[in-house]
Amino acid sequence: MAKRKRESNPRLPAVDWQAILLDLRSHGLSIALLSSCMGIPRTTLVGWCNHGVEPRHCYGESLIALWCRTTRQTRSQIPYKRLSHTVYKPRQGSTATKPIARTIAYAIA
Repeated sequence: MAKRKRESNPRLPAVDWQAILLDLRSHGLSIALLSSCMGIPRTTLVGWCNHGVEPRHCYGESLIALWCRTTRQTRSQIPYKRLSHTVYKPRQGSTATKPIARTIAYAIA
């Protein structure tokens, strides 16, 4: 069975994992070093950085803690994605006339 991509809660801002990983890289931590320290395949980290995939909660918390220590910033300063636009799309098989909002893109902060 194929894994479905989990849709995040549209009311909560999404963490910008790409910005977090780029900040860590700019402070001298390579993807290879992060991979070996965290015990995560390098390709998984690349997916988080380049393909918009979100890490599991435990890995995300570890990355955030490392980002806070490395950049000397607090959790309240975590980079978040901003919505760039929303497309309205009716539900399939629904006879309702009101469309539902579905977020399809984010702008990098």
